[in-house]
Amino acid sequence: MDLYGLIHQRFILTKKGLLKMKLKYHYSMFGTCPRVLCDQQDTVPIGMKEELSISRVKIFCPKCEEVYVPRNKFVDIDGAYFGQSFPIIFFQTFPELIPDENKKLFVPKIYGFKIFGMVGSKYEHKTLTNTKDIKDKSKNKNKNIK
Repeated sequence: MDLYGLIHQRFILTKKGLLKMKLKYHYSMFGTCPRVLCDQQDTVPIGMKEELSISRVKIFCPKCEEVYVPRNKFVDIDGAYFGQSFPIIFFQTFPELIPDENKKLFVPKIYGFKIFGMVGSKYEHKTLTNTKDIKDKSKNKNKNIK
């Protein structure tokens, strides 16, 4: 069985194998993303390790670019049968399958008011543009004082 799995890993990276995997991807044979904000995006299998019997197969969502443990369908399949590079090669070969929509982020709200980005909030993000703006403003103030 291990030999078959390693041959499978090599085969799915060929032109014919990628076309068969594309067909399975269109029929959602690998399942959909469990993340609610991905709107049932189709997934592809991925192995976290190239060595046999170390890690089970996982599913990769191209929309949120996250790896998830599959439900019941692929519980007994070794991740080495797909390998780490399969999703990358698959989406480089078929770039039209990459979702156009950007990753949707969850914005926490309390009674309809956003708490994301508020000073003192756990969800506060300090971006480089904000710190640049602050530095630029402070330089301008210093120039005006002189």
